[in-house]
Parts: sequence; C-alpha cells; structure tokens
Amino acid sequence: MTNHTSRREYLQGLTGTTLTSLSVLSTTTDDTTVAAADLLIPPEDTPAKFTRSPATGPGRFAETLETMDSMFTDADIATRGYWHGNTESDPEWVLVSHAIVGDEDLPRRTLEAAAEQAHDEYVKEYDDETSLLVTFEQDWQHYDETTDWRLIIDQIPLFKDQPDDPDPVFTELTRYQYHGNIFLATTAFGPCDTPPAIDTLVDRYATLQRARYRAGGPQ
Repeated sequence: MTNHTSRREYLQGLTGTTLTSLSVLSTTTDDTTVAAADLLIPPEDTPAKFTRSPATGPGRFAETLETMDSMFTDADIATRGYWHGNTESDPEWVLVSHAIVGDEDLPRRTLEAAAEQAHDEYVKEYDDETSLLVTFEQDWQHYDETTDWRLIIDQIPLFKDQPDDPDPVFTELTRYQYHGNIFLATTAFGPCDTPPAIDTLVDRYATLQRARYRAGGPQ
C-alpha cells in the first residue's frame, strides 16, 4: 500500500476542529427527548483498526450555524471521531459522526449554507498550503432527506503524458440527514486505492445513525 501523507488540519469541514479533537462534544438542553450524543457512532460499532479521538471545543461548522441563526445557540450538539494510520495528529483514515437536536425543526437551508461555507473555507486553506500539483474537486448532491458532499484530492505526477488526467489520492464524503428537529452527519476520509471504500463506510454508518434516531437513541 502506498504510504500517503495527510495533514492534521485536513478534516476541518464538519466541525472545524483538528483531527485530534474529533470526539464527544455535547451541550444538552432539558427540552430535548433524545441527547445528540446518543445519535453518534459508538466505539463498539467502528472498525477494529480505528481509535477514538479526544474532544475539545466547538468547531467552525457549529460556530457558523450560530452566526446564521440564534436557534443553534441553545441546540444540543455532539461530535465523535475516530482515526487510523500514521499518527493521531496525521491520520490516514478518519470516521466522524455529528448530531444536532433542536427544540424545533432545524432549517435545512441554514444547515446546508453553513456546511458549504465551512467546507469552502478549509479546502481553500488546504489548497493555499499545497503545491500546484495537488488539485481539489468538490461536488454536492441534494436529495429529499439527505445531502452528500464529496471532496477528491488529486495529484498530478511530475512526469505524465496527460497532465489533465490527475490521479485521485484521497476522498472525503459527508452525508447530511434532515429529520425535523434532528440533524445527522456522517463523514469518512481515506485513500482512494485502499479498501474499505469511502462510500461503503458512509453508507454503513449513516444508516446506523439513522437507525439510532428512529429508535430514539441507543437501546
């Protein structure tokens, strides 16, 4: 397997924190019937090779939401992350779950706008620090109850006959789910040439989060 190089700052899209801080971050209100932390991916359900990361303060996504709509200031917000490969500060794989529980329906338009702003900001920061041989492809797909955001990091080899056909190196996929007053997000990041496929990870763990939501939390 290729020994890829990743960055501590890479996954700043969903929470705006560094990878070493993607773990449980929760503020619970008395008005919610289910805690946001109960809707996250539990350690026992993650792949054996993944290690849970410690937690710090709120991230860029949450802060952006609060500036866009004050209703998110009192919402119950939780994040939990796992990593694998290289070191905790420079992982090769990342798996993150995120949940928000509000007292009333959460506006999808605001959630999508905040997510897009957070993604654009950290991709720009990453792009500014990489060479011209590294390129970034972003794609949004909107569905009835979900939104998929994908980032592909490409590398253009120094000696290649077709420079317009770069080699994909890393992929990140986030699936956002909208369920009235509950918002869920699942992110997976990893190399393109090594299983498991990022889409498979997101499908599996987004389904798990949705099942926990429908069951009202862990049973």
